[in-house]
Formats: sequence, structure tokens, C-alpha cells
Amino acid sequence: MGLSPWVTTDELWDLKTRRTDQKDISNNPAVRYGIDAEPLIRDFVALDFPFLKVDYHGMDILHHDLYPFITATLDGELTDTRFKNRKGVLEIKSGSYRNKEDLEKWDNGNIPIYYYTQVCQQLGVTGWQFALVAAKLTRRPYTNDEVDFDLPESVWKYVYFSANDENVKASIQEVLRADIEFWNCVRMGIRPSTKIILKKE
Repeated sequence: MGLSPWVTTDELWDLKTRRTDQKDISNNPAVRYGIDAEPLIRDFVALDFPFLKVDYHGMDILHHDLYPFITATLDGELTDTRFKNRKGVLEIKSGSYRNKEDLEKWDNGNIPIYYYTQVCQQLGVTGWQFALVAAKLTRRPYTNDEVDFDLPESVWKYVYFSANDENVKASIQEVLRADIEFWNCVRMGIRPSTKIILKKE
């Protein structure tokens, strides 16, 4: 959808059509931190929301019923024990922030747009009723002022999305439409020519 800060639509198309190889980022410190933090954040979700049953199936790749090329891998599966068969997606983030503007992207029930599209795809694939985004955002000091420790500052955010919300419903359909359009470009070997923008009101 042209929204990722890490990869362009062209670069993704090159990867999916095997014109380039996927870079190995497994030794990237931020990636390693995220991998190590994920199970701990999952445990905090279970502590902070005792009515949610938290399950994790790390090797599962879920496929959309009608469009099996649209997939999702989940950081957790949630069951709201207060309501029968009410299932949800858990998405975990352990990113960083630099300033107030970065944190404002997480205010008032919002998350950065590139994470929102991911959540919409997960809801579209699973057909579940809600998503919970659990984020530990850390700001690390850039300089050492001759103290024993440079102490990072962390902010926790929980953001909830209902699949019954009209804006979320529309966003799910727009993300799935973009998935189909992009995959058709991959299948036909045609480089995407337009950038699709999704706005969350």
C-alpha cells in the first residue's frame, strides 16, 4: 500500500517476484530485542487483562478463506472469556520513539498507519471480532553524561479495535482489495504503478 517506512512497494514487488533476495536482519539489535520482548509482553497482556485467554502458535500461518495468498501470522490469539466464542488478534510491538510527535501517533486510540493496515489484514484473514495492539515504546539516551547508567524511558500502550466498527470494516476491505491488486501484479509480472493510501478517520 506504499505506507511502510521500511520497504517500498517496488522493493516488495522485487522480493515477491524473486528479482531480489530477502535481506537477513536476524542479527539487527532492534529485531533481536523485539523477538526477546514478545513473550514478556504477551505475559503482561495476560496479567493486565485477566478475562482474556492468551494463546500463541508461533509456527501457524493463517490464510484467508477466499484468497489463500493473503496470510497472517499472529503474535497471539485472544479469547474473551466473558463472551462465548469472542475471538481476537493480539499484535505486539516493541519499537522506539524519538520525540513527542512519535508518541502522538499512538494517542486517542490510534496507531501508526503502517501498523493499522497490518491489524486490518489480520482481522480480514481471521474474521475475528477484535484486535488488541500491545506496545512497549522505548526512548534510549543518545549520549553518556558520565553517569553509571543511561536509563531508557518506556511507554506502554494498549489500543483496541473492534471489527464491527464501520471505519475498521471499511479499512479491512480496502486492505484486502490492495492485497489482491498487488498480488495480481506479482502473478502477471507487472510492476505496480500507483500507490494506495489508506486514511483512518
